[in-house]
Amino acid sequence: MNYTLEIIKMILSLIAILSIFFLLVKLFKRGNNLFSSSKNIRLIERCYLDNGKVLYLVKVADKVWLLSSVKDKVEFIEEVDLDKVELGDSLERPDVFTIFKKGKE
Repeated sequence: MNYTLEIIKMILSLIAILSIFFLLVKLFKRGNNLFSSSKNIRLIERCYLDNGKVLYLVKVADKVWLLSSVKDKVEFIEEVDLDKVELGDSLERPDVFTIFKKGKE
């Protein structure tokens, strides 16, 4: 019996299946933001404080908000004026703690 042709078919089938799997993984990674993308809402920074406790710096339209999240509850803390905050080197990603400290002064 000649198994060479059968082995070649099996290898080509395996390559085809792995290629399809690879393409699906790439599609799902890229498509993750298809449903949640927005032009007016953008997450600037996220800071994990403790298990289930997070501070978010969110840009909504032309305003920046500081939000807190505790397990299943999200609360508005304050609107942040980025002009009054010293951002240091990075203008794109301000530090949440710096903004929080400057907002209380």
